[in-house]
Amino acid sequence: MTDAQHSEFKDRYDFWPDEERAGACAGWLDRAHRRYFKLTRGPAREKVVVAHGNAIRYLVACALGADPRGWLAMDTHNCGLTRIRIERDRGAVLISFNETGHLRAELRTL
Repeated sequence: MTDAQHSEFKDRYDFWPDEERAGACAGWLDRAHRRYFKLTRGPAREKVVVAHGNAIRYLVACALGADPRGWLAMDTHNCGLTRIRIERDRGAVLISFNETGHLRAELRTL
């Protein structure tokens, strides 16, 4: 995401957090990324992270090596499932993003 696109999103939404709150949130998410998105020693493990859609989108952007502000261009449904596999030779691999097949159509909301 370019600085111009970031500025456009920021201007469009009135809920945009002030710089201090945004920085604190980004810091928390960056720590979560370092903790959960790394290779493990020993046998493979699976972890389940339950989080708000904004956090999931931010973590997906980071895991894929994209600009973290790219989360603004993604959309997630409530209760959508996202799966990321960390591979030794390729790093983070996005298996699925925002799966909603487990929900009846009338339960799918943004």
